[in-house]
Amino acid sequence: MALSRAVIMMCFLAMLPVGNTTEISETTALVGQNVSLPCPCSEKVEKVVWQIKKGKDHYLIVNHYNANKQDITPPHDSFKDRSHVSPKNGQCSLLLYNVSPQDQEIFTCYTFTTGEMPDTHSVNLTIIESPKPQVNPSMKPSPSRAESAHGLIAGIFSSVALLVGVVIIGVILFIKYRQRRPKTEAFMDPQAGLSMMSHSPV
Repeated sequence: MALSRAVIMMCFLAMLPVGNTTEISETTALVGQNVSLPCPCSEKVEKVVWQIKKGKDHYLIVNHYNANKQDITPPHDSFKDRSHVSPKNGQCSLLLYNVSPQDQEIFTCYTFTTGEMPDTHSVNLTIIESPKPQVNPSMKPSPSRAESAHGLIAGIFSSVALLVGVVIIGVILFIKYRQRRPKTEAFMDPQAGLSMMSHSPV
């Protein structure tokens, strides 16, 4: 039933004579943003229908408003819970949430007021990718706390290892030095009866 009503409504809109028409306006949004598509309308507007054209004779209902609280047809699944129409201060804008590249379309707004010809307004929505942040190669990221602590511990271990190495080398050199010193031997002079010192190489 809902599908048949949608087909009837889209055929009705396609064949509908319109009153005031305007040039297509341009709107740009970043991926993931919310965007409002403008549509000027009478403050006495009774019905608003936003749609997009897919193919030659295929239309999708984006969203709609009916002052009599009578639903025309539910929005297409791709816009369900992601679009809203609420006439206010002479505007029947369409609010789209979390836009994606698939939303890059020409959106057409139909407004209906009793005693007046329907008006249309179209908006060409362009979606652009969010710019990637540029990293300055001269600016290196500061290290984290974990990285800083790891570097500090590594530095301490390196210093201790160096100190131990110096001590070991010093001990080895000292031992070799002691071993190379000439030995002193004491013997008795048979004539004087005194002990004399004799130096002999190692």
